[in-house]
Amino acid sequence: MKQTLLCLALLCAPAFVDAGESPGAALPFIEDDYGRAVAEARARRLPILVDAWAPWCHTCRFLRAYVFPDAALKKHAGRFVWLSIDTEKEKNAPFLARYPIEA
Repeated sequence: MKQTLLCLALLCAPAFVDAGESPGAALPFIEDDYGRAVAEARARRLPILVDAWAPWCHTCRFLRAYVFPDAALKKHAGRFVWLSIDTEKEKNAPFLARYPIEA
């Protein structure tokens, strides 16, 4: 099966949110575990949607606090395997080496 990976990256938005805030319950994000996301995607035959974010990124923080928790997105929860990758964490370096992100 060909692995499909979608990356979400936006660059500008106001900063209102604590950097430690994780995506809300509307979408079932897997936090910082690419291997688990790949296994789940293969088992469920779904593409992976990646939220590659950084604590210093205002847009990332905005998305995590106001967009991803929006109940209107819940209907899309089963369409993807949702992966959240903190680009500042050393443990995510292999993911970033394979899928470089420029911001």
